[in-house]
Amino acid sequence: MSAYVVSNETINKILAFINADCTRNQHIYRPLEIMNLVWTGKDAGERWGAMMLDLNIDAVCARYSDEKADVLKEGREFEHNGVLPPSRIQAFKSLKCWLYQCSEGDVPETDLFKAFYEVSGNMAKHIVTRMPECDAAEWG
Repeated sequence: MSAYVVSNETINKILAFINADCTRNQHIYRPLEIMNLVWTGKDAGERWGAMMLDLNIDAVCARYSDEKADVLKEGREFEHNGVLPPSRIQAFKSLKCWLYQCSEGDVPETDLFKAFYEVSGNMAKHIVTRMPECDAAEWG
């Protein structure tokens, strides 16, 4: 598997959706809340994005070598740009991309990775249970 550092745009899509959806569907984001990651204050997007970027860089460094860490971190800062929230499907796919790129070394054992992984599962359940095919399927 190859690993890369996702773009700020990918992280911003995830964050924009979470910010827009977290009050309506709190149950989806409970794993983040348990970690005391609550979307509060004007700098929430910057803080969350920086943590996500750092975790992604840690995974890429684990995949290739720690020597790349300085090169990857140099000049790489997260910029929260307040993009419009994408669709739920796009947010889910962007989150899955980020998780995949963070699947190296010990990164999957971190609390942040585990929380976002659980959120992705919650998002998937939310998407599926709202599909017409799910409504039409027999119960039991």
